[in-house]
Amino acid sequence: MRRTIRASAPVGTRSTNTRTPTSPAITRVWGELDFSAYEPRTTGRYPYGRDLYGGDDIADLVARVRASIPDARVTVDHVASVPYLGAAKDIAIRWAIAGVHSADGWFGAASGLPVYILGITQLRVLGERIISDLTLWDDFAVRRMIEGGRG
Repeated sequence: MRRTIRASAPVGTRSTNTRTPTSPAITRVWGELDFSAYEPRTTGRYPYGRDLYGGDDIADLVARVRASIPDARVTVDHVASVPYLGAAKDIAIRWAIAGVHSADGWFGAASGLPVYILGITQLRVLGERIISDLTLWDDFAVRRMIEGGRG
């Protein structure tokens, strides 16, 4: 089951794999872009070896990426969750963003070209708080898509 959502639309807490329900924290982050679920000392790793510390750093980076693609549509293709040492759980999310690179920002000057970002996120959640975030997408491929389309 594939759900397409607008960046501001909520996502259900049910996983595409019905045997692994996801945390409500994931709904807040991916559906509502509410980063309050991040623990103040959350560690984050993002493309280009960016090591981030805390929800504010992560929210800032995501905001800069999203600013480049104002009409971004997010699809959450798969979510899986496994327990980790008692109360914590590890959650894997496969997602994509599609939209038009119509504003200056993370990917440089606006090109007006369509872009597609395929990404994965691994979260460690303790209770309802995210304590670790590893997010990857092929940033080079996205930039190449934009530069190649400029002709």
